[in-house]
Amino acid sequence: MKKTILLAASAVIMALTLVSCKNDPIYLKGYYYEAKLSVFYGTKEDLNKVQTELNAVVGDNGSGVRSTLSSPVDEKMKSGCAAIQQKYAGKLNRVYFSFILQRITLDSNPNAAQQKTIDELALYEFGDALQHSYAFYDYTSNTKDALATLKTMKDNMPEEDYKACGQTLYGVETAFKNEFSKFNLSPYFVSDENDNAIKKLGDDFFAEYSAKKNAVEYKFIIYRTDLRSAEVTKLWEKTFPVNYTPAN
Repeated sequence: MKKTILLAASAVIMALTLVSCKNDPIYLKGYYYEAKLSVFYGTKEDLNKVQTELNAVVGDNGSGVRSTLSSPVDEKMKSGCAAIQQKYAGKLNRVYFSFILQRITLDSNPNAAQQKTIDELALYEFGDALQHSYAFYDYTSNTKDALATLKTMKDNMPEEDYKACGQTLYGVETAFKNEFSKFNLSPYFVSDENDNAIKKLGDDFFAEYSAKKNAVEYKFIIYRTDLRSAEVTKLWEKTFPVNYTPAN
């Protein structure tokens, strides 16, 4: 949720500049607030509902033009947003989204280091992830190093064997990449059932590709990353063994 202040920032800065009776300008500061969307995994319906109420708290009517305050009202804005968070606590079944409360300060002094300053004041979280754990599933491997090693062996291998080993390496990496592309973009409910399904996926790939011709050892690790804490948990690890020895 990033709004453009349509020519309002410069207009407000000009309006904040006063002239004293001695013709010396008096530069004032103006303040306004925004609830900026930070993370979103859920439904637009829930998001729009909460966003509308947060916007009402910070005085954002969606027009793109904002009036400013002569002094900050941080605590008022924090308590208003916290009330919205509390209102929806435990009532949104979808996964997770969060907003950051920002204070924007406009300084009319043309000599100011910054005429527009944004300060982040607080984070407000919503969704089922506040009650239950959700995580992303992904993997890592050292297949790039394995491929580099395989290339150094090329001159001592029959061409067909070199190609076969390369195809094994490429095949297993592609299989993991294609399958996990759907698991690391959206968070999943953390459960033994989901963890076991992911580990079985790794076992299936290991059974298939460890039987194919391979001249270089390489490792795959499957892990999950908690949505909110970013804590990483390793779930599965296998080393694909060498099953090919070049002829002397």
